[in-house]
Amino acid sequence: VSNARSRKVFASGIDSKIVCYERVDDEQRGYKWVYVGYKRPHSHDVRCLALINGSKNLISGGVDPRLFGFKAQHFLSQHGLSLCPAPQPPKIVSCRLSEVAESSVPYDVHALLVQHDLYLDVWQIYTTRPSPNQQNNRQHYSSAASNQRPLPPKHALQIRKAGDGHLVCSAMHPSGKLVVYSDVSRSLPVSLSWSGHADATGEAICKASLLSVAGNQCITLPPAQAMIFSPDGSILVIGNCDAVHTLSIAEDDGANFSIEPSQTMKESTLIPRSNEPIRLMQISSDGLWLAVARSSRVEVYSLSDYSFHVVLPPFSQPPSGLTFQPSNILTVVSMDNSMLQFDVQKKKIDASWSAKY
Repeated sequence: VSNARSRKVFASGIDSKIVCYERVDDEQRGYKWVYVGYKRPHSHDVRCLALINGSKNLISGGVDPRLFGFKAQHFLSQHGLSLCPAPQPPKIVSCRLSEVAESSVPYDVHALLVQHDLYLDVWQIYTTRPSPNQQNNRQHYSSAASNQRPLPPKHALQIRKAGDGHLVCSAMHPSGKLVVYSDVSRSLPVSLSWSGHADATGEAICKASLLSVAGNQCITLPPAQAMIFSPDGSILVIGNCDAVHTLSIAEDDGANFSIEPSQTMKESTLIPRSNEPIRLMQISSDGLWLAVARSSRVEVYSLSDYSFHVVLPPFSQPPSGLTFQPSNILTVVSMDNSMLQFDVQKKKIDASWSAKY
């Protein structure tokens, strides 16, 4: 690859080396290409190079697999930045299927949603369920569970999106009976129907089928860059550059879902409004707090009154992972592999923990 002015060329081959050549003036030929130097950021072959942001930044990808970023102008004088040292936004979510769990099968069954570019896969995963006697005797249960033949995962169904464009994000209701996905233009809900019983061998059999759009409602959901259900499944949060929306989710006795617009998060008047894309969202286990990670900052909202609560101190690199543990402590990981722990209620950083880790 070469920069916009074609003064530098970066090249790689079937090794871990990235080489830089620079064009210099030559009296006889007008100009010539001169070898400047190289770097070996990767441990295995480099397979791709790209210049972005007006050719200011060089991105390399290898079979390690890792991504590194460099300032093209200072390729040799500065170290590259590893872009993926910390957890990235997951494209897999799972939940326990209560209907099957309450049946007579000897397994707990979990639904697993896997997001691809153009479709969603729904899998069913089995874990051994202890009997009442085994629950009272953990040592016996551990021995019995290890002797049981594990069941392999089973593919339940595939949800293919209509129209052009890739999937941006998706979420699964804690019950496993509602999936919502979004592309760049809209978000769509799809209901799932599960049933379970035990066959002659004692294995769990589950079936899933696509139903109509949830609740048979002609509801238009805004496109999302990130979405998440609350732990109890009563709220769906959809976030994009324009706003963070909440929707009320209700399920009747017939396992039909209804989705109703609820609130739009009230933004703070004390900090500038951000139009940055939303990278991550997380809800605390008690359902009281919502954390929204953008490219350069993390905002926390209260779900009790749908209002802005606090913004965390700025990060030098974009956040790449966040979680509440326990409910009022928010842990954030950024792309430079730094971690920060923040007490949401006290609006205070745990300085000793953050400095240590």
